Amino acid sequence: MVRDPHLASELIVPLRLGRSTAVPEGRAVTIPDQPEAFFWNPLVLDPAVPLPGEDRLSRLAARELAVWGRTGARVLVRDGPEDAARDARDRADLLARGYREDPILVLEREGPPPEATAAAEIRPLVDDDHLDAAIARRRAANTRWPAAAYARVVGRRLAAWRSVAAAGEATWWGAFADGELVADLGLARSADILRFAMIFVAPEHRRRGLARALITRAARAAAGGGAHRFVIGAAPDHEALALYTGLGFAPRRHLRYFVVWPDDWAARDSGGEAT
Repeated sequence: MVRDPHLASELIVPLRLGRSTAVPEGRAVTIPDQPEAFFWNPLVLDPAVPLPGEDRLSRLAARELAVWGRTGARVLVRDGPEDAARDARDRADLLARGYREDPILVLEREGPPPEATAAAEIRPLVDDDHLDAAIARRRAANTRWPAAAYARVVGRRLAAWRSVAAAGEATWWGAFADGELVADLGLARSADILRFAMIFVAPEHRRRGLARALITRAARAAAGGGAHRFVIGAAPDHEALALYTGLGFAPRRHLRYFVVWPDDWAARDSGGEAT
């Protein structure tokens, strides 16, 4: 089991759809139809498991690179509480091996935020046409990542979220303008946490309050049933952080992921959707 509740909520879809197996360092999560290991096949390191030597993660990183090569080595992430000294050593080990650090800032609030409105119809998404529209919108808006690789991965990620929602373990919400899907997000339950993910607004519809309205509507619909902590994760420099803090989400911790990007993802800069 993943012990850190914030990390468990971050990995809710791969933990639901994949297979979690014990390895000497902790837990390995794999999804058979997600070959891009760097996205959703993380290796979750258990801090209670001592790894021998000062280069404990260097050995592990070398093994992962030998297995996966430039197709994308598995993401490495620590379970359990933050430890500044240990995390600094880990970072130095992995950066020296060619890994890249991709931190996620976890923000949390108790209870749903006050409801906000926008000039759009907001409702749950329930059919495959909505999924196709959400994929097409993201592909059209993508200016950061290589088009073919992005199209391949975003389709798989949204289809996985759709499967979890169909099983009743998550909801998917969309905002419609003139009958057209222009924004959407996912909301999944993990123990007492309700976690937002894949928040997206089409570029030409931004700055109109759609993300705020989606977050508040979905949160208020999902409140209750024993879950009361709402969580959002985003890159520490994400442009939407002001929105999230304005809704009462406060930073709680950093999750530090380390990844080797495959060759066809080399052209990448920071930003993008909330995770």
